[in-house]
Amino acid sequence: MNEDYKNFKSINILADRDRWPPEDRLSLHQMACRWSARFGLRGLKMVSRRLYDRVRHGDNLFLALRSVGDRSGNTPGVDGEVYDDIASDPLDYARGIGSRINAGEYEPAPLRPLETPKSSGTGTRLIQIPTLLDRTVRHSVVAVVGPLLDASFDPNSFGGRPGRERMHALAAAERLANAGRLVWLVEDLENAFDAVPQQRLLDVLGLRLPVVDNKETRRILGEHETLHGLLRKLILTGEGIGLPETVSSSPLFLNVYIDDVLDRRWRRKHVELPLLRFLDQLLIPCRSIEEAEGARQKLNRLLLRTGMRLQPAKPGQQTIHDLSSGQPVRWLGYTIGWAGGTLQVQLDGRTRDKWEEPIPEIFGLGPQRCHLKSKIRRWADQWGPAYPNTDRTLWYEWLVGRASRYGLDDLPSLTEFERAWEEAYQRWQKIRDGDRPATVIPDSPPQAVR
Repeated sequence: MNEDYKNFKSINILADRDRWPPEDRLSLHQMACRWSARFGLRGLKMVSRRLYDRVRHGDNLFLALRSVGDRSGNTPGVDGEVYDDIASDPLDYARGIGSRINAGEYEPAPLRPLETPKSSGTGTRLIQIPTLLDRTVRHSVVAVVGPLLDASFDPNSFGGRPGRERMHALAAAERLANAGRLVWLVEDLENAFDAVPQQRLLDVLGLRLPVVDNKETRRILGEHETLHGLLRKLILTGEGIGLPETVSSSPLFLNVYIDDVLDRRWRRKHVELPLLRFLDQLLIPCRSIEEAEGARQKLNRLLLRTGMRLQPAKPGQQTIHDLSSGQPVRWLGYTIGWAGGTLQVQLDGRTRDKWEEPIPEIFGLGPQRCHLKSKIRRWADQWGPAYPNTDRTLWYEWLVGRASRYGLDDLPSLTEFERAWEEAYQRWQKIRDGDRPATVIPDSPPQAVR
């Protein structure tokens, strides 16, 4: 047995040792997931057989609860429970969730539907909100199962993945443009979250996590005592189709399904045509208009058996853009041009609509308002590439005006806002220069366990 495999086994074992702090054990688990890909099916099985115990472990549920509390803990689900209700002893609450899962008593509650008006003034946007308990379970699943699934995803997929955000997708697109691929086919998958067949998704998860459906375990302990049983509870609904877009586990599950039915198949069939995907947004950089038209036909044919289809173009809307002729492209919330061998990036005005619609729900309920400053900073962090070409004062005034409209305070100053955006731009420059994507999955054990 070689030394690397011994180290991998040791790390996987240490991830279950209670004497380490919870954050360090989760970090070790994430590292084991990253290393498992080096050892093929043997490594995958070694980690995946421990997934269920780690998902339901009280410490991992506590970390998940704390993260939920920081982000949206005072947004109630159908039961009205918020983080402040259990803030006096969150560890006990988390361990109680683990006990319910262990006893087979955990059942997800219905989602609370909330319709908010669109900023266009026409129609509403549906937000579906799980209970605090369900958000904690889903977050634990993402934190524990996500890294192992992520290691198997196509390298050209982005979004909903640690360290593979929109800036990394844009950097990949720029590298392809520099290679002469200046004709971009830009498409969206129509209602992608709503189109995922749930049983087929579970089948894919069963293949990606080869021991989650251990028949002997189910015979002895019952269906509810397996990770597969927990995933069924989180995914299956009476309709049999669709993932709630605003639920934290849905981007991971969407990536699992699309990676199986589109990303891998496209790479096998059309290795000469790179497909970049950010969740449900697609980009195929081509060398000519003719190649782009052919790519669209190939994409439509490949999607026929997936239950998905491309978003129909609106009247006058183009999906093929020639950057070399000065045509701008809208992709990932950016308006993108080409000059001097680099992408010229601005914020797409439609980004404001997507930001405004959830403001009342994300920021407007209870004590969660105190996190507004950090949330606005995170917003600026997404848009680093647009920093030099955007009127930052205008956008700051727009954000502050909308937040103030809902009576929200603790706003960052313009200087703080610009500094956050400038730091994001500096990070973008490192990414486009070829730095390895940032990741939350470490390469070496935490200091405490070395």
